[in-house]
Amino acid sequence: MKRNLLTAAIGVAALSVIAGPVFAKDLTIGIGAALTGVDPHWHNNGQNNSNNSHVFETLMKTDAKGNLIPGLAMSWKALSPTKYEVKLRKGVAFHDGSPFSAKDVLFSFDRVGKGVPNSPGAFTGFLKGITDIAAQDDSTVHFTTKKPIPLIFKNIGRIFIVSEKNGKGAKTEDYTTGKANIGTGPYKFGRWVPGASVEYVRNDAYWGGKEPWSKVTFQVMKNDSSRLAALLAGDVDLISAVPTTDIQRLKTDKRLKLWTSPTTRFTMFVPGFVQEPGKTKHFAAKDGSPLKENPFRKLKVRQALNLALDRDVIVERVNQGQAVRARQYLPEGMFGYVKGYDMSVFDPKKAKKLMAEAGYPDGFQVTIHTSNDRIVNAVKTIQAAAQMWTRHLGMKVKVETMPHSVFSKRRGKLELPLYMSSWGNSMQDPMGIINPNVMSYDKKKRTGRANRGRYSNAEVDRLGEMAAVEVDTEKRESLSQQSLKVAMDDVAMMPIVFWVYTWGTKPGIAYTPRLDQNTLAMAVREKK
Repeated sequence: MKRNLLTAAIGVAALSVIAGPVFAKDLTIGIGAALTGVDPHWHNNGQNNSNNSHVFETLMKTDAKGNLIPGLAMSWKALSPTKYEVKLRKGVAFHDGSPFSAKDVLFSFDRVGKGVPNSPGAFTGFLKGITDIAAQDDSTVHFTTKKPIPLIFKNIGRIFIVSEKNGKGAKTEDYTTGKANIGTGPYKFGRWVPGASVEYVRNDAYWGGKEPWSKVTFQVMKNDSSRLAALLAGDVDLISAVPTTDIQRLKTDKRLKLWTSPTTRFTMFVPGFVQEPGKTKHFAAKDGSPLKENPFRKLKVRQALNLALDRDVIVERVNQGQAVRARQYLPEGMFGYVKGYDMSVFDPKKAKKLMAEAGYPDGFQVTIHTSNDRIVNAVKTIQAAAQMWTRHLGMKVKVETMPHSVFSKRRGKLELPLYMSSWGNSMQDPMGIINPNVMSYDKKKRTGRANRGRYSNAEVDRLGEMAAVEVDTEKRESLSQQSLKVAMDDVAMMPIVFWVYTWGTKPGIAYTPRLDQNTLAMAVREKK
């Protein structure tokens, strides 16, 4: 069964980039979000992964449309329902000249499996179900699983391969200083200034051929206006996340070029199920007195909050039309989308009725949180939601925003009973939502790694576990849809909008927009 990932491609411009001649030029890119680290196994974070892919590579890569393509692996196949073979690319060297081989693959997977200390977001979930990894020779690796894993190649293609020679005994600090930050990628690690910039220099011995840029600098510019001003002034060559408020005006501005792509990333509200009254200051009665229970454990409260969100307003007024109303956890047209299902219905009267039935006819007070430097239009979106809940439910809502580095730590400590976040389904598959987001958190089973609300539903887990090992495509889609529908009926999360992402470049620079939103120097070429 074949499906289009999205029903339509939305673009201000479209481009197929092919490698051209090698230019001895520097490239400067302005990005809106800062890295939280440069150890490729420490934090499974979109900005980290995007940047780390300049230095480190994975066995399989994804192209701009999300298709799996060869990376450090040349080919892969299933030998049986529970045994899989990966053939490695020969003649590849790490940046220090040492040869890449199967031992580096085993070392990298072992490091991820053991867990990197103090990781705020581990990669271990991608190893779920794998019972053995063995090298048959220097260029052949076999993966053995307990049960069939239809998505095993997508999963193992998320693990960056590090050098055993340089990584043995290395700690996260050794990657930060550059001592162990030695990969096989098209660029070598230069230096990282936390919160400010990260620099790379070209790897002239790269197996895939020289990149056009001799040096690449990513400058963190969290303020949207400042980032755009830097591009218009010529101080940077490319910026990510062009402000949605300016896109219509910029379409005719000859000082830049826009490159736009739909994405699978969506903004959502996540209710917290573990916080207890008296132990958190983030929810209380309207008069400030403690509630008798956590209100977010009540389905009717979650339903009411969801029904009181007017997503059309958020699309049109907050995002100036540069977003897609989120009806489900998957974009329409993707494998696993439940036809006809809609979580985005706006019904304030029903919301008010449900809140009263839940025991809160006048609402209650709550503090909602989000990061202010990672999500497109984050502050405006969370403020709009707060106003809707206040107007339609009588809630008393306080908004707190903070840098993502602070937000992610507080979220990871389960301090936040209702927060706004985003999730990018880079797997382009329903299991990219089911396993990390709505299955119960279980460290041993490696499920729920991003389920920081600690939602738990045995039926979601049962169906998700079945879908994860079902090799028949139609049956797997049906099981995935059933699992997602149970979670959506239960309002495990409240999806708001899917992002439409736009990059801006100088007129002489071309960029290949990506479904996964990654901003890569490898996708930048001079436009002839």
